[in-house]
Amino acid sequence: YVDAPNILHPYDIDGMDNMARAADAKAGKTLDRTLKGWYWLKSAEPEATCGLEASIAYLESVINSLGPFDGILGFSQ
Repeated sequence: YVDAPNILHPYDIDGMDNMARAADAKAGKTLDRTLKGWYWLKSAEPEATCGLEASIAYLESVINSLGPFDGILGFSQ
């Protein structure tokens, strides 16, 4: 399995953006685990994302270096 390459912060994730978590993350306090994602929303209206292009490039490099593959690539955020 290929893990998402982008390291996320609590304030990058919808539903985890409460003020306490965001303040902790911005102050450098770490979480119990590293959160990763394929992309995150930069803004909701209009919808703009960050990190998706880097994720696609990362997947291309994995396929080129470890492939060829026979199978299905599932993509979930």
